[in-house]
Amino acid sequence: MRLLNQNNMNILPKTITDRVSIKNVKENFGHDLCGFFCDIYFDNKKVGYLNNDGWGGCPDIQPYGHQPKDIKLMQSFENFLTEQNFGQFQADDYNKPHPQIQSGKNDWEASDFSFDNQVEFICERLNFLKSIERQTKKAILYGNPRSSNYKILSWKGVKSLDEVVANIGTARFKTIVEGVKAKLVEGEMIYNTNLEKYLQ
Repeated sequence: MRLLNQNNMNILPKTITDRVSIKNVKENFGHDLCGFFCDIYFDNKKVGYLNNDGWGGCPDIQPYGHQPKDIKLMQSFENFLTEQNFGQFQADDYNKPHPQIQSGKNDWEASDFSFDNQVEFICERLNFLKSIERQTKKAILYGNPRSSNYKILSWKGVKSLDEVVANIGTARFKTIVEGVKAKLVEGEMIYNTNLEKYLQ
């Protein structure tokens, strides 16, 4: 069964997710409801923030403070992304066929992505992973990891999949999971990492 993990999902390199995280996320504000804000952490230290005000402009990425130590930490973060050649990862990702875009530019290069572009990309992907992790505690999620759209199979009023299995039984739950598996098309996978204990 194709189950989500850091390796086969390829949303972000593990070297990034091991050292970069986001907190205090705010979404869906601004003129076009595309606003996005988060605090950015590098090696568990608050390095700065990203603010996209939702009015169509470029995101604002700033260090938390203007003391030399604050600037140095942000510079360390930027150096880390450069050392990881993250711009190339982003270019490679953009050049892959996208399930929601039928045609478009497919000759992106690392130099096309500034530090701000890379940070916004990372923060959006981290937020996606956090959302998936939260929802899979009580539902089955599946889709194409490169798409912002995915399908959710949920049960009303339940707080966990343990509760679902207790209500409908292991055999029935296995059948449901197999049904989801049968629906997967090329590029899709089940996002849950918490199903194996129910399928043994």
